Amino acid sequence: MRRLWVPLIAGLIFTIFGCSSSAPPAPASLSVKAFLGSDDAAGFSQALHPVEFNFPRDHGAHPDFRNEWWYVTGNVEDPAGRRFGFQFTLFRNALSPKPPTHPSRWATNQAWLAHVAVTDVSAEKFYSDERFARGAVGLAGVDHEPFTAWLEDWQMAAAPADGCAVCFAVRLTAVSDAFSLDLNLQSRRPAVQHGDSGLSPKSETPGNASYYYSFTRMKAEGNLTVNDNNYR
Repeated sequence: MRRLWVPLIAGLIFTIFGCSSSAPPAPASLSVKAFLGSDDAAGFSQALHPVEFNFPRDHGAHPDFRNEWWYVTGNVEDPAGRRFGFQFTLFRNALSPKPPTHPSRWATNQAWLAHVAVTDVSAEKFYSDERFARGAVGLAGVDHEPFTAWLEDWQMAAAPADGCAVCFAVRLTAVSDAFSLDLNLQSRRPAVQHGDSGLSPKSETPGNASYYYSFTRMKAEGNLTVNDNNYR
């Protein structure tokens, strides 16, 4: 397989079990801001002090916190030098602190949003798509062992790490009308903890923070399709 390499930067970023206590109220329309924005943290856990991460458990979801997200961004190029940027983000938002008591399999207090984007640098074109789903009947979720983060058929899933004990590898797959991604990503170093041992404050307000770690400068290879043109 010919390779798409990450020349300088690509990272799998986990902002896990973050809970904001001072975000702006949600507007009426659906958007990322509406999906994550709320000033009501009552009943949810909050990121107040550093914690010791436990992997692979902490790669998974933390539903006692109001929101969290998993995302990967990177820059790649094909052997001919054509450059692309890519991004995949999965958001989880708890609509209430406790699950509903309704017996339906569709009942859930978890909502999910996935957003995928590709930049064709050479053509100066940008493509994006997004999906929403409830966290029920297997439509969306995050499992920690093996790691899988998905919304319908868009997903990041654990892959072999080429014998590296401290590395982390995933396969990223997403298909949209104008583009598709099928990339294998592997870290070359352990996770980086942001802020104070992983506690990343967003303001001086206690609890307006997230637990945040990332895998940086990951090697990438695979396939990328834009408007029916395949790049490897």
